[in-house]
Amino acid sequence: METLALDDGTRAGTNQLMLYFAQAPEDRIEVPGPFRLALIPVVYAPPASRLPGDAVLKVEDSEFVRPRFGP
Repeated sequence: METLALDDGTRAGTNQLMLYFAQAPEDRIEVPGPFRLALIPVVYAPPASRLPGDAVLKVEDSEFVRPRFGP
């Protein structure tokens, strides 16, 4: 299925991958800790072009943020 362009200027083929995880305190692994997430854009242009082009996506620690909830 083709990913269409959006009205906000996002080009066709752009997919947003959301990577997230929770970190539990080492001494209390049953307690959920803070969540961190990163949003990674991947652009696919058929038939075989992708940006980033590697099959492995490297995500730096600085790309992760803690989500904020509420107003």
